[in-house]
Amino acid sequence: MDETAANIIARETALADFDHARDDFVDAMEQVPDEAIDYKPEGEDYTLGYMVPHVAGSISMYSTVLDMMRDAQYEEVRLAAMPDEVDQIKHRYEARLAVPLRAEARLQDLEELEELHDRMASRLRDLAHEDYGRPSAVFYPGAGEAYPTRASDIIGWLTDHYREHAKQVAELVEAWKQTRT
Repeated sequence: MDETAANIIARETALADFDHARDDFVDAMEQVPDEAIDYKPEGEDYTLGYMVPHVAGSISMYSTVLDMMRDAQYEEVRLAAMPDEVDQIKHRYEARLAVPLRAEARLQDLEELEELHDRMASRLRDLAHEDYGRPSAVFYPGAGEAYPTRASDIIGWLTDHYREHAKQVAELVEAWKQTRT
């Protein structure tokens, strides 16, 4: 098998894994009872209801990173130097933390997550194979050194993020149930 074919298979496998991780996360969120939506035990950063906006915010942020990498032609990218694009995403979701989330907002959040996910998957699928694996030197906020970042890294990070929070949601639902007994 030649290198191009191997890269196509690797990308399609990563995209399928990305989709499965999203499905697992959505399944976990669908198990959250309405009464548990505001549950946040000590030590947690988010309520169960804010897990979806949190994950969606990560997808939005990395979508911006991809745009910046492409616009810089895969040269150096400084996120701290471009606060508007990244900070708008961050502030949008942080603003939601100040407003009580009702269970009926979950459907809208899940629809938005689905749109962001599908858009990211489409963008990754449409990248030229050499761009999918091409690194950019990305300076993330607060970092003193560049972190080599590829589109292939980003899909892995987002897939892992889904999995981390799917597991966390299941654990929090179980913990919430224990508070009810």
